[in-house]
Amino acid sequence: MIEMITTLPTEILLKILEKLDFFSLIVCKCVCHLLQNIIENTANLQYIIELAVSGSEDGESSNNNLSIAERLQLLKKYQNAWDTELWHDEIKISMQRGGLWELYGNILAQNSTRGDLSFVQLPSKLRSIKQQQWVYSQETFKFNIRDFTVDASQDLIALIETPDTHIQNDHSVLQIHLRTLSTGATHPLAPTCGIVCHTLENSSRQASYSILISRDHIGILINGNLNCENELVILCWKSGELKLNIVGNKVRCFVFMSSTQILASVLETSDEGYILEPTLHIIDFERESKEVRRIGDVENKFVFRYPELDIDAIVHDMSLRSDPAPLWTSGSKLGVPFQIARNNRIYVTSFWVEVSERMQLFVHFVPHDTLQACIDNILSGEMNDAVDWEHWGPESTRMVKSPSYHSRVYVCYVNGSRYVLPQSTAYRGVKPNSPVQWKCSILLYDFNQLAFRRALLDTQQKKEKGKDRSHVPEDGETCFMTEEEVLEGGQLFKEELRTRLPYRVRSIPVSIKRQDGWSALCSEDGILIVDTEIRSNSYRLLAF
Repeated sequence: MIEMITTLPTEILLKILEKLDFFSLIVCKCVCHLLQNIIENTANLQYIIELAVSGSEDGESSNNNLSIAERLQLLKKYQNAWDTELWHDEIKISMQRGGLWELYGNILAQNSTRGDLSFVQLPSKLRSIKQQQWVYSQETFKFNIRDFTVDASQDLIALIETPDTHIQNDHSVLQIHLRTLSTGATHPLAPTCGIVCHTLENSSRQASYSILISRDHIGILINGNLNCENELVILCWKSGELKLNIVGNKVRCFVFMSSTQILASVLETSDEGYILEPTLHIIDFERESKEVRRIGDVENKFVFRYPELDIDAIVHDMSLRSDPAPLWTSGSKLGVPFQIARNNRIYVTSFWVEVSERMQLFVHFVPHDTLQACIDNILSGEMNDAVDWEHWGPESTRMVKSPSYHSRVYVCYVNGSRYVLPQSTAYRGVKPNSPVQWKCSILLYDFNQLAFRRALLDTQQKKEKGKDRSHVPEDGETCFMTEEEVLEGGQLFKEELRTRLPYRVRSIPVSIKRQDGWSALCSEDGILIVDTEIRSNSYRLLAF
């Protein structure tokens, strides 16, 4: 068979190889020297491999005239920039302090104390994204904005109108205005009036909102803040059709997982309100009933269980983040050469736990592929639709006791497979009675498994030492976490918990000299430092 392949003209071999995926190309490299030489010296084939290793996919490039060879070189530089914190720009953006903000798809949006909305398209030299800024005054929308989100790939901004003035049969009516991000006008794909409405089961003027967009769907979790029950709503923003409506305080957070599914963090409670069990629920909102129901009554779901909680652990919250949405793209107008692959995603579940009268943060990292593999096994009959911890957690996820806290306000700390965590470390000078000073850094975690394996192999080939250890790295250092993580029993869970998903973490020093008042956000092209100290009052973008 090998002899038959090697007798084919090179042009025919190239046509065949270009149809293969990453894994097939790697196998072909091991077949014979001829195929190895062709693959290693052909830009198109190397680009397929580099896209897979970096967790990227080719961009929607109607406005991009770069050759494959040029894209390949840019992709290598892009990956190296993340690995070595090789920033091309450091940009300061003023904070408007209006109380609302959003970071999504390289767009930073915020409102001012006057009610204006300002937007910044974050730049990237390596992906040829130019910085742009624009502002819409309050008069553009002519209503009070309670919250909003954006999706630049669809030229969409969804704005929640403050619901106090809209009452129907003693219920508040949630009104979502759909406008274009570029002009502020009614979005052409929205319903005729440009507004999608939903009558809430409960209403509270103190309610807060979590709002997400995934292509045709918009999801909103209304948090009643102790005054009334939470409510989760999934709607088609193009038609206004209701897809899912769940009430009750057990649902704490949600993210979109696919075109038809959401992933929700759920805290099962007793009648007295005590936390009994944390779970993750995957809900098929296209198949589920449109009637109002509680999470326990949802039929089209898969449940992922955690181990038994320790009796003394008081779980205050269970948050969940994953960005961008599963169907998100940079869009053809931006013309980027490559973008995050849609399956290169990590779900970050944060447990805020009071142990011995002290608040602690435990963070659980779950790759998209881990949950998808379980779904495939459930559908094939190999696994029940309620999955116990030992069947999904130990081998393919990682739970850590966090060395510091991420913000509960500035929550865009994950993008693709990357996660950022601000850290402030106290130290004293060498002189006696020196005052306490603070050294600040950002811990950059990366759970991309292909990139991890290649970086670890490169490190071993260079015979670098002291990199494979299970502790917080020093500034400028990358640690490869290959040993299993052990959480002792009596902290969060009753029994000892072990997880083994490998990852790497790098410490990036930042020029901040205090313990608190700052946070870190992660975008596709850099890290955004949020400095809320009055004299600074800014976002600082470290961009590639």
